[in-house]
Amino acid sequence: MGLPPNMNIIVLGMHHSGTLALKRLLEMMGCRLTSDRDLSASLSDDFAPVPQTRLHHANDRLLASLGCSWVDCVDLSLHDLVPSEIEKCRQIAQLDLGESEETSPYILEDPRFSLVLDAWRPSLKDPFCLFAHRDPLAVARSLAAHTGFDLSWGSALWEQYNLCALKSVRDLPRMGIAYENLATEPMETAERLLEQLQAAGATGLTLPSSKKLRSWIESHLHSSEATPADSLPAPTEFQQVLLSGLRDGRAFTSDVPPLSEESKRVLQSLSSHWPGQKWAKPLIRERDQKIAQLQLQLQKTEARADPTHVRPEGVSRALDQDRVAGVFILGAPRSGTSIFSWAVGAHPSFDTSAESDFLLTLFGGARLHQSYKKAYDRPDVGWLKQMEVGYREFSAFAGLGIEHLYLDRHSGRRWVDATPGYTLMGEDLLLMFPAARFLHIMRDGRAVVNSMTSSHFPTEWATDFEKACEAWVHYVQRGHALAQAHPDRVLEVRYEALTSQPNDELVKVFRFLNETPCEESVKLVKTQRINSSYGNIKQSDIRKSKKPETAPASPWRDWDAHQRKTFTRIAGPLMDKMGYSVDLEET
Repeated sequence: MGLPPNMNIIVLGMHHSGTLALKRLLEMMGCRLTSDRDLSASLSDDFAPVPQTRLHHANDRLLASLGCSWVDCVDLSLHDLVPSEIEKCRQIAQLDLGESEETSPYILEDPRFSLVLDAWRPSLKDPFCLFAHRDPLAVARSLAAHTGFDLSWGSALWEQYNLCALKSVRDLPRMGIAYENLATEPMETAERLLEQLQAAGATGLTLPSSKKLRSWIESHLHSSEATPADSLPAPTEFQQVLLSGLRDGRAFTSDVPPLSEESKRVLQSLSSHWPGQKWAKPLIRERDQKIAQLQLQLQKTEARADPTHVRPEGVSRALDQDRVAGVFILGAPRSGTSIFSWAVGAHPSFDTSAESDFLLTLFGGARLHQSYKKAYDRPDVGWLKQMEVGYREFSAFAGLGIEHLYLDRHSGRRWVDATPGYTLMGEDLLLMFPAARFLHIMRDGRAVVNSMTSSHFPTEWATDFEKACEAWVHYVQRGHALAQAHPDRVLEVRYEALTSQPNDELVKVFRFLNETPCEESVKLVKTQRINSSYGNIKQSDIRKSKKPETAPASPWRDWDAHQRKTFTRIAGPLMDKMGYSVDLEET
């Protein structure tokens, strides 16, 4: 889907992999730099891989606040960041990413984004990521020439940066660019880049002249020849597979593996020997002082959460105990969320009704976290900070009143809400409803896209085949990621298994929900299709139930060649990952 003007182009990748060259190419194409200015003379890290800027310095501070650096990053965890640290680093960077009369995108370049991009995401506007990658040995040789690195250190860092970067860009618009292609085919690479950016909604960009681009490439892009080729160690098998995946694009659509044990040992050795992070020690001391303060605050907060502590009546209901285990059914539109909700709702312990939608309007799009952060980080110390209200507690209280509303309207039974849009705010719902369970239903993308475009709903994906393909991919990626991250709270169910083996699947579902199976639920799945798109002629047909036998077999066989090609291009990789066939000719 297109991104609006003033988008942020994030250039990331391992050091010495071409991020600066990409930044310069984007400048030539008409992208704007932020107000970020050079800080080379004001910083004391003589071993920095490139001249420091305010943005680089802000990211270094962010890493230092976690006890890490651009080199010492093997144990990096962004979960330990305090809410105020991002804002402080944003002030250091002095970024102005607001609306502007200019429509061309902003450039934000720093290899450290590979490590810390997730921490910046709430501050970015419509980010599009350019992932620079390069042969690990070429990177290691270049680092050795500039910093005196051992070659094994450079290769291990290459592996860590690229794996972290792949995790950071997994759900963002992105494009991978090989250093080698930029060096040998600069105009062709620039043309592909311009095409991708324009497709993403970027405006005001043009190709630089071939002469200007080639002149700059020839004078700036080269490989270090400091180490004879015959003395280079071979990349590990893991690194060879990773490099291959970066070059052919498979790495961007596959699950990201953990750092190899060999590289982990090398980086642990590097962190104990590397002298270039002396400047970070004062920041680390500051971080340790903050941790001590936070530990005191945590002790106070835990005391407030203690049930024996004197609390206003009803406050303990915001915590895990005493909350109601309602059910949210997640999934792409037209994936069977309705039939699934009615099947669960047929159980005497549950009750379901129409889709609610309002949680998405109130809290979707990270609005819940943004509201908390804005109020918590007030410079004059607002109520949330003064009362020591953490984000988890804030979210749980935000959901408590809505939970009571659900209970009131569902006569005290466990509610079942099957609003597909809630798939896009699953992490927020986990916090708002700490006792709730989530069921993610997944269906063959071909059936979903065909159902979307046959539904006659007044929405974009019902009238645009390509948008329907993109919607299926977006929803399935979000729902699957939630299930992978929270297997104790989220159960994944295949539509095909639910409809072909309802008894077996519903036994698993009700066991997950801590209830005994129900024959009425099985009967409903066997006899009805709720809100089916099959046989819809007019708007009023959408809500009519249909018998299962009315569903045509493999309706995508009627797609034309362009539709098949479009589906394969957009949804094919995820279909393959989820174990679905992408053969559009099968019956």
